[in-house]
Amino acid sequence: MKGLFIRGALRRGWLIFPLLFIFPLALSSQNYQKIIPIDSPIFQALQGVYLSQGLALPSSSGPWSADEITVMLDRLNPEGLSPAERGAYDFALSSLSGSADPAAPAAGADSAEGGRPLRESRLRLGFSGEVNLEALGHLNTEDFLTQALYVRDWGKVKPFLNLNFEAWVGNGIYGFSELNLGPGVYSQGIRDPFAPEFNEAHTWGTESYYGYRFGKVGSQLFGARGFTTNLTGTFVPFNLDTSIPYRGFIAFGGPGWSVEFGRERLSWGAGESGNLMLGSQVDYHTGLRSAFYGSRWKYSYLLSAFPHPQEYYNASYGGTNTFYDYLPVTRYFHWESEYQGIQLFVAHRIEGRLFRGRLGFAVSEAVMYLHEEGYIAPEILIPLGILHNYSRIASTNSLLSLEIDWAFLPGFNLNAQALVDEFVIPGLEAGPQRDSADLPGGYGFLLGVKTALPLGRGMLTASAEGVLTDPYLYLRSSHKDRSSMQAGDYPNNFVVANRYRPNFVYYNEEFLGYRYGNDAIVFNLNAFYQEFGRYRGGVNFFYMVHGTQDKWTFYSKVYSTDSPHAPRDFSTPTDTHDGENSADADAQSRNAPYTMTALSLIGEATLGLPPTSRGRRRGPMTAWAQIDFIRVVNPGNRRENPPIADLQWTLGVGYEF
Repeated sequence: MKGLFIRGALRRGWLIFPLLFIFPLALSSQNYQKIIPIDSPIFQALQGVYLSQGLALPSSSGPWSADEITVMLDRLNPEGLSPAERGAYDFALSSLSGSADPAAPAAGADSAEGGRPLRESRLRLGFSGEVNLEALGHLNTEDFLTQALYVRDWGKVKPFLNLNFEAWVGNGIYGFSELNLGPGVYSQGIRDPFAPEFNEAHTWGTESYYGYRFGKVGSQLFGARGFTTNLTGTFVPFNLDTSIPYRGFIAFGGPGWSVEFGRERLSWGAGESGNLMLGSQVDYHTGLRSAFYGSRWKYSYLLSAFPHPQEYYNASYGGTNTFYDYLPVTRYFHWESEYQGIQLFVAHRIEGRLFRGRLGFAVSEAVMYLHEEGYIAPEILIPLGILHNYSRIASTNSLLSLEIDWAFLPGFNLNAQALVDEFVIPGLEAGPQRDSADLPGGYGFLLGVKTALPLGRGMLTASAEGVLTDPYLYLRSSHKDRSSMQAGDYPNNFVVANRYRPNFVYYNEEFLGYRYGNDAIVFNLNAFYQEFGRYRGGVNFFYMVHGTQDKWTFYSKVYSTDSPHAPRDFSTPTDTHDGENSADADAQSRNAPYTMTALSLIGEATLGLPPTSRGRRRGPMTAWAQIDFIRVVNPGNRRENPPIADLQWTLGVGYEF
């Protein structure tokens, strides 16, 4: 009976259980619980004012409730701001209260105490949306076919139609869901030009599955098309993106606390090119997020569930137990396949502000938990526990990070992140039958400088950032001895998959932490001039050296089997792939790091439209453009491949209603 109870309660309702205790509190709370997404210009404006004022950065663990944003606003003295800073401050305040005009009050609302947005005390339903027309193109349609070779993020390709539904229930409950009408990003049959030949010809058993040849999954938006728009496939059911909503949740809370349950995009950290613990490149997280905060401290707790790797590392569909049954062919599934097991990311984070708000820090701890049948060990759900203490070698993998940012001069901020995977230092991973020195290093480091300076009516913002990740960062074996992987094994690492459903079920894998993953050296420089809520323009320079190891590299010992006590030269960037690879049977032929250089020009503007003839306010119209030049040397990590280059561009216009 005990096992049945745990299986029923935790496998099917593991997230509902904590809600039973918190939900009654929300009914009596007095709070404004609208959720501000991680890419909101509201937070960007606040960060600019904090930088300019010589304060440590505001909380970087997003998204945020409107109440938490007001706590950030309350740290600022509006009377002491310059005109440019006051413009950014007013933009954040007015956007938070629902007004497009900084001088106008919130629509249908009375003024709120302390400038905070109105706390609604009745049931309220809201509907909004936007229509976008976007044209995309690039010149090199032979070599630039895969997601990794595009500068512009997938998440930034706007759908033709986006509908947002909101609901306020009482004073402390907020619901949100977005429905997008747009083409599916992923398509079958587009081959990676630098992958082994069999990836194009390998079939499902003896026949191709549903008529598709199993090349790399590409995009209807770019890839082999030199020119396309976001209308491509939008009105064709076969090509629609049916994975929506990417953001759909219920949030509730009270003064100083917020709980969100559902699908959401997340980010922990102030990095420009990415963050080491939790990056924004994952399209959606499904789970529970909570935050408890004040003027100086914040505690965050996160449960995020993903498909178990056995759903896309599954030998039973290949017919034999050969190495090739675990290649990308197994990442395509028909919708008749049942859900199997659970991969659960559990994390908590403490943020603080010291020395009159000029020094900020954050300590984050996380564990990745796997179980083939969906059972969850209750001890890993303890919010204030030390997650490393609950490690089980066969089912968990852990991370620990430290972040610091220091406002060393008004307008300038030095920020750093350090991450360690599984405490890979002598003695802490040692087992009865192996030496801890056999374990590869698992560290990541980020160092950056940010600046924001008032200039005229706007702000000049800039940043310089460098990142270094170890070859085996985020990668670990599922073997109990943690020494190596074998063909057919699925790993317990920090690479997660989200399901996508165009005309098939596809599992797209992304690093949960830094977007470019392991074995990488990255430099990123940018500068922008912007008047928040009106226009933004600037340039971004990106340079990366990436070794031969990737998200599908088999975990193994660092030391040679021929001479186990002689260390190998194994540092970033690697020029030889160590062991096998679950997505490239020919990975051992990789013989060089590849370099990627990208220069981007970015511009956008928001245009206010006059009221209607009846005096009703119109939503804003936005226009944007981006041009990217990208060059790759040693593509595919093979020295014999000649350099490739591409010019990519995007033009768009949108209207909010």
